[in-house]
Amino acid sequence: MAQQLREARLRRRQDALSLLRRDHEQAQSLYEGFQTAGGDDRYFLASRILRVLEQHANIEEEVFYPVVLALASKRDQRRAEELVRRSMKDHEAARKYILKVRDTLEHDEGYQVQLDELMKLIGRHTEQEEKELFPIARNLLSDAVLMEIGDDIRRVRPDDDTSLAA
Repeated sequence: MAQQLREARLRRRQDALSLLRRDHEQAQSLYEGFQTAGGDDRYFLASRILRVLEQHANIEEEVFYPVVLALASKRDQRRAEELVRRSMKDHEAARKYILKVRDTLEHDEGYQVQLDELMKLIGRHTEQEEKELFPIARNLLSDAVLMEIGDDIRRVRPDDDTSLAA
């Protein structure tokens, strides 16, 4: 029985890039739901999007980016270093938007415009990561390391979220 559980867990394992890409897709899906929702559902989805984006950014910064940066520095991969640093700046800008949206959520209905602006930033960020950084990371990191990072992501991810976002 224990062997079967172990084998089932191994089959479900995903590498870091797959998990992060799935997070990006979930953020977009939540936003699409927000755009068509009404009433309290919109407020709930907006709050969820903000929480998911914060958690995803923390995971990337704590688990994924440090490994990519360390290996890129060792191998003199300046482009990878530049992309990680740009991604971290995007996260900083996103956090400022998140604070604005959260503040607006608490005080009035004008949060949609700010959430739209935030999601435009997130869209550009995820496109850059998926088209530029992820392929470089795939070449830089072995499959085993990407799987280990994926395991680390699952360990630090909050229990109530099987996937997060941007």
